Amino acid sequence: MKKVDESRYFTLFAPRQSGKTTYFQMLIDEIRIQRLNYLPVWVSFESFGDISKRDFLLLFYNQIKPQIEYTAEEEKEIPNLELYFQSISARFKKEIILIIDEIEGLKNKELLNTFMHTIRSIYHRKESIGLKSVILAGVSNITGIIQDSASPFNIADQLDIPYFTREEVNGLLSQHEEETGQIFEEQVKEGIYLNTLGQPGLVGALARDLVEKKCPQGQTVTMDRFYKTIDDFTRVYIDKNISNVLNKAKQYPEIILKILFGESPDFTIYDPDIQSLYVNGVIDDCDGTCCIPVPLYKKAVYSFFKPKINGEKKYFLDIKKR
Repeated sequence: MKKVDESRYFTLFAPRQSGKTTYFQMLIDEIRIQRLNYLPVWVSFESFGDISKRDFLLLFYNQIKPQIEYTAEEEKEIPNLELYFQSISARFKKEIILIIDEIEGLKNKELLNTFMHTIRSIYHRKESIGLKSVILAGVSNITGIIQDSASPFNIADQLDIPYFTREEVNGLLSQHEEETGQIFEEQVKEGIYLNTLGQPGLVGALARDLVEKKCPQGQTVTMDRFYKTIDDFTRVYIDKNISNVLNKAKQYPEIILKILFGESPDFTIYDPDIQSLYVNGVIDDCDGTCCIPVPLYKKAVYSFFKPKINGEKKYFLDIKKR
């Protein structure tokens, strides 16, 4: 909110299922309560793909209109972005806070480049146009999406969404206990944190499975139930968080094999393959080398990459072809 009040254009990037959508829902709710002179709008580029400029503008405007109850007569020609924001700001007499989620979903690089140029141009005239703050969100750092000297990255701040701490995981589970009376054994709380390292999507997934499937009658959540949940997540369930990580790991088998079975490569964000694995939440920097820090992710990746026949060296050659 401080950055919004200061008219900053900034970015927020985190792996999938890290809480970005919740973050923005909270921000929008707070703006609507505390900042009545602001008009927050949220747009997602997730399904945009490689579209044309006209289709881009249509999808962009169509996502915004329902949020602001924009009922003005349809324009014969689609206005450019600057005129569009200027007209909305003037109509509602409010300054616009634009949140763009899944920025990397726009696959048309030329169009993305043009969009960035437009945002940069607006930034220098934001008071007259009425676009007070722009927040770009996604799973990749903006420098990994577009390489252009005119991108707004050099005028932008970046925020990172960290995983839950041990205390935050305990606090989340304690809220459930207070609201429902269902108790988690302390060892279970610790087990959830240790197996997820606080990854928000995994924390929620494990806790939901425990209370909805393993202990649906409000029974105390015990370690035997926890072990069954962990077993299901590593062998049975198709969890979207784990699937996203595994699908990304499959794209870089040589790096993953070295991390799992050989000498882990040095961590450097300037290696494009390492950067891709990092921004997608697969690996992290562990004392200068690449590692898979989240145990549940590591178990899933190991299960896929481990040799199917002991001593079969040919497996390591064949797996690179997957």
